[in-house]
Amino acid sequence: MSETITIPRPDDWHVHLREGDMLQAVIGYTSRRFRYAMVMPNLSTPVATTEQAAMYLEQIREVTPPDSPDFRPLMTLYCSDQLEIDDLSHGHSEGIVKAVKYYPAGATTNSQSGGSAMLNYNHIFEAMEEKRIPLLVHAESTDDNVDIFDREAAFLERELSLVCERFPELKVTVEHISTSDGIDFVKRTHKLVVRSPHITYRETGQT
Repeated sequence: MSETITIPRPDDWHVHLREGDMLQAVIGYTSRRFRYAMVMPNLSTPVATTEQAAMYLEQIREVTPPDSPDFRPLMTLYCSDQLEIDDLSHGHSEGIVKAVKYYPAGATTNSQSGGSAMLNYNHIFEAMEEKRIPLLVHAESTDDNVDIFDREAAFLERELSLVCERFPELKVTVEHISTSDGIDFVKRTHKLVVRSPHITYRETGQT
């Protein structure tokens, strides 16, 4: 029996292609190395509608190098007050929208349109659970009273745990997990998926 597994072409399930000059600068690296790529929606104007997702997909295709004909971008919508259930359902049924991304407001790049509390979007999560649309989560508390190294754990316990309890069949991915607390949370909530962090640091700053 072989002790190795060969992946001829991997997939990237969390990628920031950005827009404009940055999109043109990075698209070749991703498209030449990966078959599928889950594209994050946190642009300067969030991708919150199916129409915006389709337009962004076209922009990506226009600058994808000709030597990457098999590259398949997978589009996501930004969970915000602009997200409408009917539009999400339509985009998903048409194969344009593959998932929804939740950002806590102020947690990361272009997250100002994100949520102040996950439970404010229960109506969206309910529809996603019914239609089997995955939820991707940036798990980070923005509470100034929470130490930076405890922000993942705080968010998981205060926010995501409530969503998972209320919507047990909702498909959830905790993205770029960075703590043992996060691993323990995923183990307890077995329906969750974890995506590896871009790079792992100890609290000392060492890799």
